[in-house]
Amino acid sequence: AASYLIAMGASMKLARFFLQPLKQDYQISYFHSLLNAIAFHIVKGHEIIVSNMELTEKVNGLAAIVERVFSVEKADAIFSIFYFPSDDSTAIIARSRKNSVPVNRIMAIWGGGGHEKAASANIKKTGSMNVSLMLKEALQKLTPERSAASIMTKNVKSIPVDVTIAKAKEYLENFVENIKQKKNAGNGI
Repeated sequence: AASYLIAMGASMKLARFFLQPLKQDYQISYFHSLLNAIAFHIVKGHEIIVSNMELTEKVNGLAAIVERVFSVEKADAIFSIFYFPSDDSTAIIARSRKNSVPVNRIMAIWGGGGHEKAASANIKKTGSMNVSLMLKEALQKLTPERSAASIMTKNVKSIPVDVTIAKAKEYLENFVENIKQKKNAGNGI
């Protein structure tokens, strides 16, 4: 339903306005525990938060807790892994601020779903499955974030800082003229 609403132009800011704050004592306690359990990683230029928590029982409202932690810690994405030993299951709740970190595709590994900015997965009978390692491998497949180096001009020409404006103008005009001559020579002119 959320995917459909977003595709139809729903406002996430407006939806957050109507969402209930953390009201239950256990939610506030888990919020603080989750904040203490987060680890920051830079993966291909993306700042990713990963947390692992073991909980004795399943509780409602984990997504609201993850959402709140995500709003406090301004990373590009968060992946919170909750393990429940009582029934050997794992829940993963993920949020993203960037289309280049599509959490729904990553959650699809475990049969989960959602949309590019919010997704989750429930894994029954986790067994010997190393969910953290699988997540790490999935994150390595992200498209690298563009860096300044990828768009900068190489072998930049510069002039000394104490050159007069007139000399700088002369240098620039000569530089442009040389480029034009090289271009014309390449065209057989």
